[in-house]
Amino acid sequence: VEAVERGMRDTGYNEFSLLSLSCSDYLALPSVGLEIKNRLKDENVTLSLPSQRIDRFDDSVANILGGAGKAGLTFAPEAGTQRLRDIVNKGLTNDELLHGVQTAYDRGWRNVKLYFMIGLPGETDADVLGIAETVDWLQKTVAGNKARKRDRLILTLTLSNFTPKPHTPFQWHSVSTEEFARRGALEMTCRLVPDEAALERIIDELPAKPFLVGEEGVSMSLAGVQTKIGVHLDEAGQIHIPVDGAPSTWILKPDS
Repeated sequence: VEAVERGMRDTGYNEFSLLSLSCSDYLALPSVGLEIKNRLKDENVTLSLPSQRIDRFDDSVANILGGAGKAGLTFAPEAGTQRLRDIVNKGLTNDELLHGVQTAYDRGWRNVKLYFMIGLPGETDADVLGIAETVDWLQKTVAGNKARKRDRLILTLTLSNFTPKPHTPFQWHSVSTEEFARRGALEMTCRLVPDEAALERIIDELPAKPFLVGEEGVSMSLAGVQTKIGVHLDEAGQIHIPVDGAPSTWILKPDS
């Protein structure tokens, strides 16, 4: 506490962070944070934390971080379904996930970042789709249908591939081949753009048909009349147009 107090006053900074692999595991965090906050209350100093355990985030932690107007919070659910979180021993239930995000929202945060992983041991397509379903459920349950933009909950997702690491329970687990199978299935739901002329035609028609209206199965999600288009790029470097709800992997924006 004394080191932080002295550092803030000597440097003039107004924000500090406590860094560790898991700050939430430090049980004295609320009392330490409150003591620092009380000592520096007249100097507008705030505390920020890296990714923290959402099941440990409660009013006592929220109180030392502040509320509205602060930077977004970061949590790591890791998996989109309870089943997969149990397999990787995450120890996080849906109720705890909801409680953590709800607490953040009620205390004034409107921007929350969530970390997920794909390719985890035992993963199925239902677990991957569960990420989108979990996010949709959180937004509808926590914030509901808020009319005012400032009252809406914004969830930002970061997805990363599972990579086995030494000295962990899954150190001998290979990178999931199921992910490559899903990639093949994805390419089957994308329409190949045969040549540059065809791509040029699509781009030229965008101002008049921003959603490729009339193209069967195609539903682009880029809003407005833009010269941008979401595409899927396969391993051979060929360009595909996503169809039937398949996601894009790249956004093309031609030089004007």
